[in-house]
Amino acid sequence: MNSSKGKTPCVAIIDVGSNSIKLLVAGLNTDGSIATLSYAAEETRIGEGITGSPPRISDTAIALAAEAIARLANRAKTFDPIAIKAVATSAAREASNQDQLREAVQKNAGLELSILSGKEEADLIGQGIQCDPRMSLIPDYTLIDLGGGSLELVQFTANESVFSHSFPLGCVRIASQFVNDRTLPLDPEIERKIATHTRNLVSEFIPQQAGTSTATTVLTGGTATIASKLIGSYTIDRSTLEAFHRKVCSADLSTRIQLLNIPEPRADVFPTATTILSSALDLLGSSHILTSRYNLRYGLAKQLLSDN
Repeated sequence: MNSSKGKTPCVAIIDVGSNSIKLLVAGLNTDGSIATLSYAAEETRIGEGITGSPPRISDTAIALAAEAIARLANRAKTFDPIAIKAVATSAAREASNQDQLREAVQKNAGLELSILSGKEEADLIGQGIQCDPRMSLIPDYTLIDLGGGSLELVQFTANESVFSHSFPLGCVRIASQFVNDRTLPLDPEIERKIATHTRNLVSEFIPQQAGTSTATTVLTGGTATIASKLIGSYTIDRSTLEAFHRKVCSADLSTRIQLLNIPEPRADVFPTATTILSSALDLLGSSHILTSRYNLRYGLAKQLLSDN
C-alpha cells in the first residue's frame, strides 16, 4: 500500500465504535496540520449486547460489522494510503467473543483489528483534539467524548493532558440499562436515575483534577456533532444546550426524527446521550462549551503519519 509517486502520503483509520463504524482518510497540509481527505460512516451498533452476562456482540452484528469494515477498507484503498489501521473501542474490548469479531474482520476485510484499552482510547482522543487549530487558543479545558459504549474525559492545562479516564457511560450502554421503551419521551424519573449514575461515576475522579480549569469544555462524538449542527453553532452556551436537551427528552421517537431532525439511527438513544452530557457538564461546572470533530481517528492518523 505504498502511495503513488507525486501524491501526498495519506493514512486510513477505521474506527469500530459501539454505535457506528467510521472511516477517516487523512494526510498532512503543508503547515503540518491534518488534512481530511475522506470521511464515511456506517451504523452497525455492535454495542447493544454489551450489558448482557456475559457481554457479547451478536453473531448478526459481527457479520454486519465485518461487511461494513470491508466496504470502508475498499473505499480507503482508492486513496492508496501508506497504512490502513482498524481499531475497536468499548464494545469490542468488553465482549466475551471479541476474538470472533477479530476473525470476521480478518476474513472479510483482510485487516487486523486492534482493540484499544480505555486508557489508550482516552489518550488518542486527547491527541486528536489537539489537531483542532482552535485548541491552540484555549490552553486550559476539559474534553468530553461520548460514544455508544463509553465516555472519555481528558483534562488539559497549558495545552498538555494532565488527566484522562474512560467511563462505562456510553449512550447505547446506558439506554440498555435504564430505558425500557426508547420510542417514548424519556421518563423524568429515568432521566434522574441516568443523571445520578453519571454524576456518581464521574465524581469519583473529580478530585484528581484539582487546580485545572473546567470553565471551558470541548465536546466530541456523534451526539455533540449532531447537537452542534441542529443548534447551528460549534460554540454553545449552557442554557441553549439545556433547552435542546429538554426538547429532546420530551419528544417521542417519531418527533425526534421528523421534527427535531435527529438522524434515525441515533434518535432512540439521543435523550439518554444528552442526559449524560448534561449531567457531566453540571458536575464540571462548565460555562463555555465548544464542539469539535477532531477525536480518536485524528489522534491515530497523526501517529501513523508521523511514523511513516
